[in-house]
Amino acid sequence: MLTRVPRLRAIASRLRDPLWLPLLSACCAVLAFEAASLTSGHAVLVAGRNLPSGSSLTGAVVRTVRWSGPLPSPVLKRPEGRLLVPLAAGMPILRSAVSAHGASAATAREVVGLPASSLLSAPPLAVGEIVSVYIAQTGLPPERLVPTGSVASGTAGDIALSVPSKELRALLTGIAAGHLIITASPADAE
Repeated sequence: MLTRVPRLRAIASRLRDPLWLPLLSACCAVLAFEAASLTSGHAVLVAGRNLPSGSSLTGAVVRTVRWSGPLPSPVLKRPEGRLLVPLAAGMPILRSAVSAHGASAATAREVVGLPASSLLSAPPLAVGEIVSVYIAQTGLPPERLVPTGSVASGTAGDIALSVPSKELRALLTGIAAGHLIITASPADAE
């Protein structure tokens, strides 16, 4: 027992050294960060390689990864259907980017959620209201991405739009770039 006391005193004296506390704190912070990154996010399907528009989705061309960032619309749960837009390797496969079974690409409409972080301006909107979506880039006039979308759900902070499938690619590109402006179309414009 006498040999244990000097060892404990030696350890206690070393722990009083001011260099141990920051080192111990840094180790705990790294471990907490790693533990949080393992449990955050959710599994999503992503393109395993660059896929052109019209590609048939199978298990061979997709893979599942952990995704921790926000997504503009719900993701595909199983690899099925055909892509309406080209997709780069590693990009999540959104349900709105895949053709609906039995709907023609010319008449199909897709619902896409617009994250608040990509919106510069949007008036108060009601479900069913017809809108146009523009992208504003520094030094350039606003460019219209979607001339005839309609509000599927949401408020000015969290909007989901129903857009024609042919305009989906432009809208997804605009969401990625950010700086979107939504304008309500007059009721007599239809």
